[in-house]
Amino acid sequence: MRYFGQDNLYDMSYDQQRRLFWEKVAMVFQAAQNTLNPLLRIRQQILDIAQDHDIDFQQAMNSAKQLCEIMYLDSERVLNAYPHELSGGMKQRVSIALALLLNPSLVVLDEPTTALDVISQASVLRILNDVRKSHNLSLIFITHDISVISEIVDRIIVMYAGRIVETGPVRDVILHPRHPYTQGLLASIPPLRGNLSRTRALRGQPADLLHLPHGCAFHERCPRAFSRCRQEAPRLLTDDHGQTGVACHLYASDSGENVL
Repeated sequence: MRYFGQDNLYDMSYDQQRRLFWEKVAMVFQAAQNTLNPLLRIRQQILDIAQDHDIDFQQAMNSAKQLCEIMYLDSERVLNAYPHELSGGMKQRVSIALALLLNPSLVVLDEPTTALDVISQASVLRILNDVRKSHNLSLIFITHDISVISEIVDRIIVMYAGRIVETGPVRDVILHPRHPYTQGLLASIPPLRGNLSRTRALRGQPADLLHLPHGCAFHERCPRAFSRCRQEAPRLLTDDHGQTGVACHLYASDSGENVL
């Protein structure tokens, strides 16, 4: 695992990793109510970050106040509050602000909207989209809800059982899904209007990662599986420009496709 082609993160010392994380790569974890220290005011948690990374406390506080404004939070109230005094949406926005405190260039977000109501989800996603543009950030969303992030991300990577099964620009993947798993994910989303009977759930159960089946991990749930799927794991086939890719025997051929 490398950050912009630099040293392998797994070869770094603990201190080197601590410098990289938060300063270069930050993380927004799932369930914000569990990531903030319930015994400390938000101000004290900012102080802890500043001390750990040798940042002047007043400078960190000024940045925190600016980030609170960007997140539509009352900085005076929030910075002096304990986590339990904030709503779920506010705590999630505080977590995002803390992740941005040291101006990282990459932020990884693990299900950032899972525990939020629809209104809070829309608010957090809108803020993230604005921050991404204003701070020139790269965001990596990890989510089960492909519809939530479809208007924010540039590219989608669909994974099943720990493997990439499809990748491409968001418009291509959403409008023209090729892998049966991607097609199933999109077919399971109820439409806002129109015929609800076209909504279909994926059949079967998710693969057991400790006992993966032979061949393609999705073949037991796939409506288009054939004998090769049960015997051989498909490789990721890409187009000539490497912009789109799919790992499925339905698209395997001898036409000279690039293989990752």
